[in-house]
Amino acid sequence: EFLKEMYEKRRDWDKLIDVFRRELALTPDPDSRLEGYKNAARMATENIRDPDPGIELWNEALKRAPRDLEAIDNLKALYEKKRDYEALATILERRVRLLDDDAEKMKTYQTLGMLLSDRVQDPDRAIKAWQGALRLDPDDLKARKSVERLYVEQKRWEELEMPYASSGAY
Repeated sequence: EFLKEMYEKRRDWDKLIDVFRRELALTPDPDSRLEGYKNAARMATENIRDPDPGIELWNEALKRAPRDLEAIDNLKALYEKKRDYEALATILERRVRLLDDDAEKMKTYQTLGMLLSDRVQDPDRAIKAWQGALRLDPDDLKARKSVERLYVEQKRWEELEMPYASSGAY
């Protein structure tokens, strides 16, 4: 407790977080440990310029609560800050599976589709993301055009033809 007070007064966040980690390793209650990791992660995210300690702590919290949207949203922000696009895509894929709100899902699918096609350059995952958006709104022009573009770039002609064939709009 004394060390935590002193490090907080001195604003020595790295050492303070290290003390929190040691304390959490000794905490037997899983719920208390989860809350401790989340508190330490919030402190790291708010006070340390380097995103790595926050990423590490939020990932620890996420291991203990795999469906925690707070941890996922904070990791999303930290991966954006770090420009770790592969990790960002992975966390967005996880986020979209947990969302219930269709508007939020659509927004996440669109962000994910653009990220996977432009930054990560993984056309298969990008197509899946855009198809997720199309399942939510089959008339979404942006998603439709993005899928078409990806099919053309990949020369996947049969898959490109399917939506037109089903509606007879060749």
